[in-house]
Amino acid sequence: MGMFEFVKDLKKTGKPVLLPQGDSAVIAHDYNERGLSLHNQGRFKEAIQQFDIALDARPQHAIAWFNKGVSLARIGNSKEAIGCFDKALEIDPNYIDAMFSKGTCAFELNQYVLALDCFEKVIALNPNDIQAQQCRLGVLKTLAEKKVE
Repeated sequence: MGMFEFVKDLKKTGKPVLLPQGDSAVIAHDYNERGLSLHNQGRFKEAIQQFDIALDARPQHAIAWFNKGVSLARIGNSKEAIGCFDKALEIDPNYIDAMFSKGTCAFELNQYVLALDCFEKVIALNPNDIQAQQCRLGVLKTLAEKKVE
C-alpha cells in the first residue's frame, strides 16, 4: 500500500492524519491535484477528502479551500461551501472565482443580498465579467419580484 492509500485510510477512520514527510506546499499541491482529478470524475466526496488532506498540510492554501467549496456545492452543501469560499477569500480577498462561487451558493440559499454583494464585488474587480453582470441582474430581478409578492 502506497502513502496515498495510507493517508486516505487514516482520513476515513477519523484518526489524526499523518502526512508524508516533505515540503508542506508540495504535499498540499499534490493532494489538491488529486482532489481536482476526482472532482472532474464526479467523485465529489472523495475529492473533498483529498482537499482536506491538502488543507491539513497547508491551511493557507486558498485554491484548495476554493476547490473544496466547489465540490461541496456540487453535492448540494451550499452552506458549507460558502464557508470554504470565505476561507479562500480571507487568504486572498481578490480571489474572483471564490467570490463568484460564494454568490452563486448564496443565491441558491435564497440569500439574495449576500449574492448581490458578491457579484458586485466581482464586477468591481473585473468590470468586463459578463457572467457576474448577468448574475447581478438576475439577483436584482429576483429581489424586485420578492418585494412585489
